[in-house]
Amino acid sequence: NALVDFLAAYGPTSDGNNMYDEFVVEAAARAGVEPISIPEGHSSQIVGDLRGSPARSVVLTGTAGDGKTYTARKVLEALGGPATLKDITPFTDPETGRSIIFIKDMSEVTASEKSSLVPRMIASFTDPDPREVFVFCVNDGHLLRSWEEHMGASAAGRDILTIFRELLRDDKEVPPAPYSFRLVNMSRTSHASTINAIIDQICNHPRWKDCGSGCETGAQGRCPIQINRQILLEDGDASMRTRLRALVEISAADERHLSIRQIII
Repeated sequence: NALVDFLAAYGPTSDGNNMYDEFVVEAAARAGVEPISIPEGHSSQIVGDLRGSPARSVVLTGTAGDGKTYTARKVLEALGGPATLKDITPFTDPETGRSIIFIKDMSEVTASEKSSLVPRMIASFTDPDPREVFVFCVNDGHLLRSWEEHMGASAAGRDILTIFRELLRDDKEVPPAPYSFRLVNMSRTSHASTINAIIDQICNHPRWKDCGSGCETGAQGRCPIQINRQILLEDGDASMRTRLRALVEISAADERHLSIRQIII
């Protein structure tokens, strides 16, 4: 079953490229299966920010595996764009005519590109009605470091850097007026509720129907993969699903954030 091979690539192995969003669509197409669709609650609000009056850029921060690139890709699809992101993806919104620049990972952008992009972001963040807006993914440390290194002598750039630090410290998203951006820290969310949806996506995938044909182990009811799948499908106070969800909740309460990537593993 090609689905099993696809799911195996999510495991903690040296070639687990499926853990990175940019490989998921390609790997799923190669295996001929539907990729796992992770529920996320940010894309509709981000589309509203980009198409609002006035428009607002969005900075997606968080640790590796928190779904920053996945969310940015879903936003681009919702706007009518392609299903893949390059390091820098310019897009013209057909509804508003605004130019939207998607940056998949700020750490992958070259220094010369940052020297061009950061001043443009400063101009966009301080424009009361920007015609160019940004959606960019970056971890906290790289956001502050890149901004400080490439903002030049701009007083507005220094003010925005201070605001970044305050928003990250105080767990807030919207800066004071007149700045037109929003910072979403995706590491601030516990994924205890998401684990149910991920288990359902994996265990109820339509391609499980491909199992059984010509599989002697499966035909005899001894397939460990199918046995584990049935265990995960059960729900109740003593079920494996409930215990896994409790572990995520306990980790969050102990300030040990588990990313989407870790939960899928």
